[in-house]
Amino acid sequence: DWSSDVCSSDLTVTVTPASATLHAGHSQAFSASGAGAAGGVVWSVNDVLGGDAAVGTVTASGVYNAPVAVLATTPVTLRARSVSTPTASGTAAVTVLPLPSITSATPTSIPTGSFTLTVTGVGFMPGAVVSFDGLPLTTTYVSATQLVATGSATTPKASVPVGVATPDGERSNVVSVAVVSAPA
Repeated sequence: DWSSDVCSSDLTVTVTPASATLHAGHSQAFSASGAGAAGGVVWSVNDVLGGDAAVGTVTASGVYNAPVAVLATTPVTLRARSVSTPTASGTAAVTVLPLPSITSATPTSIPTGSFTLTVTGVGFMPGAVVSFDGLPLTTTYVSATQLVATGSATTPKASVPVGVATPDGERSNVVSVAVVSAPA
């Protein structure tokens, strides 16, 4: 009875999460599931079994280790291929970012009261938080190179440190802005 046979096209492998963004040198665990994964999977990065130093490596259990140097081409493709049915595989896209670094914060001079600060740099990710004089600001992720933060400054100060913290624990360099008395 052929109806009890499983067609290889029915054997699927799903990689979870389907995508991830992480900083150079960081790791992310992935898992493979589905009928095609039942007999086990082999992992590759950009079709290199186990990956390599240039694109990152992946362990037999699916932990991706991003390379220390930022990739020229990102995202990379992480693939879990069925051991029992090699035509069945699933993928995830992994974007590798440089460590966070601020190139500018504008405006560089803020009047006392409410303000909006645009922070430009590299290595920003969703969930990143801009700090102003050590305090977190309400931050909107615009892109990997831009964040917009809002806050309030009560006292004039010649040099206020501005930094960025990302959800994976990385911290950027610090730049300074000035807080000046609001015009009367």
